[in-house]
Amino acid sequence: MNKLTAIILIAILSLSMLSACASPDGISISIPQPKTPEVLSAETETLIKQTHLDNLKLQDRYPDATTDNVQIIHYYGTYNDAVAVMITDVFHDYTANLWHESVVNIRFYYGNGNHIKIWKDGVFYRLEAAYEQGILTKNDLRSIAYYQNNEK
Repeated sequence: MNKLTAIILIAILSLSMLSACASPDGISISIPQPKTPEVLSAETETLIKQTHLDNLKLQDRYPDATTDNVQIIHYYGTYNDAVAVMITDVFHDYTANLWHESVVNIRFYYGNGNHIKIWKDGVFYRLEAAYEQGILTKNDLRSIAYYQNNEK
């Protein structure tokens, strides 16, 4: 094989590999942004739990609830100072059903009734609301979906 044929073959293989990694909308490669920070700080975790607790107490059904009753079960990264988490508490049970939500054609698969929440400045947002309000970008959503759908 001569050099020109080898170069053309390498170029074709490289392009086909890149297209195989492309996201379903064909816009970008589906390599997630790294989680930054990789692990939540204790301070941020406490602030998120406190927001969840404050929301529980607004319901007037859990007056004795504390942050010890709240657990962050998944952390998906921080994007533009917005933290993507799945959070739970001892007061709620989630049904064991498979479902998904789609935000700008990006699917998030779940194995129970819980869902990802975006926490920013002491407020929780659903994924779609965070995107619509400009808190998250489409690339942020892709990374969160990657971590949700691929990590076990």
